[in-house]
Amino acid sequence: MNKLDQAMEDHKQGNWQLADKAYNEILLEEVDNSDVMYLLATSQMSQNKLDLSLSTINKAIELNNKAPAFLQLKGSILARQGNKEEAIKALASALKENPNLYQAHILAGHLYYEKGDKKQALKHFAMAKKISPELPEAQVNLAKIELDAGEIQKAIDILRTVEQKHPEQASVKMMMGQAFIENGAYSFAENYFQKVLAMHPDYQLAGLYLGIAKLNSGDEENAQKLITAFNQQYPNTKEGVAALGLLMFKNNRFRAAIEYLNNAIGQGLAPVSWQAALVESLARLGEYEKAIGFYERIARRFDDKNAEYRLAELFELDGKTGKAKKHYKKTDQSDSKYIASLLGLTRCYLLEEKFEKAEKKVKKVLEKNAKHAEAILLFLTSLLNQEKEKAALKVLESLEYSNYNDVYKKTFRIQHGLILDKQKKYKKAMKVFNDKSKKEEERKIQKLHPLSEEELKLVKSFETHIDDDKKDPVFVIGAQSTSINQFVTWLNKSKVTVLNDRLISLGRPDLLYGQQQVSVLKDLDDDKVRLERKLYFQKARVLMTALIENSLFVDCMYLNPLQMTLVKKFFPNAKIVLLSRKEGDIKLNQKVFGKEPIEAKDWEKHKNQVIAMDLNVLEVNVDKWEEGDKDTLKQLSVVFEKELTKDKNEKVKYWRKNMFTKNHWKNYKDELRN
Repeated sequence: MNKLDQAMEDHKQGNWQLADKAYNEILLEEVDNSDVMYLLATSQMSQNKLDLSLSTINKAIELNNKAPAFLQLKGSILARQGNKEEAIKALASALKENPNLYQAHILAGHLYYEKGDKKQALKHFAMAKKISPELPEAQVNLAKIELDAGEIQKAIDILRTVEQKHPEQASVKMMMGQAFIENGAYSFAENYFQKVLAMHPDYQLAGLYLGIAKLNSGDEENAQKLITAFNQQYPNTKEGVAALGLLMFKNNRFRAAIEYLNNAIGQGLAPVSWQAALVESLARLGEYEKAIGFYERIARRFDDKNAEYRLAELFELDGKTGKAKKHYKKTDQSDSKYIASLLGLTRCYLLEEKFEKAEKKVKKVLEKNAKHAEAILLFLTSLLNQEKEKAALKVLESLEYSNYNDVYKKTFRIQHGLILDKQKKYKKAMKVFNDKSKKEEERKIQKLHPLSEEELKLVKSFETHIDDDKKDPVFVIGAQSTSINQFVTWLNKSKVTVLNDRLISLGRPDLLYGQQQVSVLKDLDDDKVRLERKLYFQKARVLMTALIENSLFVDCMYLNPLQMTLVKKFFPNAKIVLLSRKEGDIKLNQKVFGKEPIEAKDWEKHKNQVIAMDLNVLEVNVDKWEEGDKDTLKQLSVVFEKELTKDKNEKVKYWRKNMFTKNHWKNYKDELRN
């Protein structure tokens, strides 16, 4: 065996260093041997020595610029370097010399796919299929493009044909699993990915897609494990980042979902499920334009009734009731969405203040189902907007509360009581508010206990040296009964950056998520504080992608002295806005609208403990804030670093209240004593 044959054998066996040494020795003797340069460049690429490999193949091309294999290899190297445009040029040159290069067409197809050029990608994959119809790769990629275009059944038909000829081909099973994810057949998808893993246990991408399938089938715990494991081993891949976006979407972390999915999709083609999760995340945050465009394309191309209905919902949410009604009216009486469309039309008429039309439309639903909860609520709304209190009361008094879930029980009960409250029938109102047969199953709320005197003394002694350049947030603390939700809405309207996720969910898992013993906090060193602060700001930034570095933002929490010990330890320079009001007002609101972890009688003690921690606290009387008290607004303007004005909320109609105003509790003095 001569030196070249031995080098090629070493190359084939993966003995790269031996092969490279022999190739270089040959080139010392045969300096213009372009074929050996090609072999050396191939070996170097296999070792990921991409710059060296590109230099070698360029030398070969200088000697022979018509060799298709040389040009194809150059395209492959450039593609791996991320230089798509130059890679496409090299592959075009290779295909000009030899139009029948299967792998050149496959690689060109992938590059055009990543660019989002569907037409060119299809052209190259179709050509590859024509060249070697017996090979599965081109057909798998053609199926992928059909999937991304929403042609799910076409993709499945292609893959079934290929699977019959190549039953053991993992790439075919992988794409079939992805097709079933797009089709909503998640158990079938899981089955395909498990088959791939049985064949190739170390195929991590199959594990990732198995996680995506499980995420959609409800097995979120195992889904998160699989998605996290893949991203730890292979960070920043397109599929891994997309899976994180889907996970965030499933957990209602819409800003994070948008960031991940935008990065994954980029300008290229992407599965419909990724696109849907992205536009739905935007829609959840009030950005409807991209979602509307997405569903218009689906509806137009596939005559998709579900897309038409979703368009109606989005136009309704965007306040474009005329367009919403147009799409709702496209629903046939035989369609499963017909009742939902009637309800949508009713909501649109209510938004347009066409209350009689709303009443007539919702009656059509009640004729079919007299117990339909949303229809009853919309019917009541149409009646009350026409000042038909007696008719509304008659409906409310006739309801059998056992027919409804807790959300509607609470809504009907409170609405009934508020009508009586408006009529100044306070005893009757309180009787309705407290009627056990009408009350929802109140979630069990763990009562918060104040700190002990010893704990409070220890907290006051905390000393933390902050040496990072991070600007501490402003913490807004309060409760539903002290108007924290209304206050946050006002801040948002005032263009103050606010994180309110702790008010609407379990909260973000950061240093403020749990609770630690005061004695443990006391002993934390500055290095630990520095690390936890860094992680806190990283997680906050994920939720606020547009936030300018080191600018002011607000973190909102319910009042909890133990949680405020964490603020004292980790954010000693932070400003605290503590929302408060008189005990009587807190008590009435808790009695009517729901229990809270701190009862009205204990509120003052908990509030005073926070103040006693020597934090930078501004106590705000929310009744003065709502009245637009000038001194209160001036103090808040200083804290939030911008000129703030009185909340210009339109007056809430009495039956929609979720908060009683200042001193209203005096009308219920006798009832509140019980």
